[in-house]
Amino acid sequence: MPDKGKDLTLIELQSNDSELKIVKQWLIEGHRPQYSEVSGKVFFIRSLFSQIDSLELQEDIEVRRLNDLELNFA
Repeated sequence: MPDKGKDLTLIELQSNDSELKIVKQWLIEGHRPQYSEVSGKVFFIRSLFSQIDSLELQEDIEVRRLNDLELNFA
């Protein structure tokens, strides 16, 4: 259990989240699960599954990549 008196880093917060651990494993393994593998999971997992093509790891932090074609940056 995290110490409530300590400020946690984003990496620590994500590492303590059981649902984000699942998604992080997908990203590490380069594995896109079949919908049947996530259909019975909680809404948050299904939501991240639907965004899997926009998710990536940056310095061990899970992030959602935003693409803005009008401004030509990703």
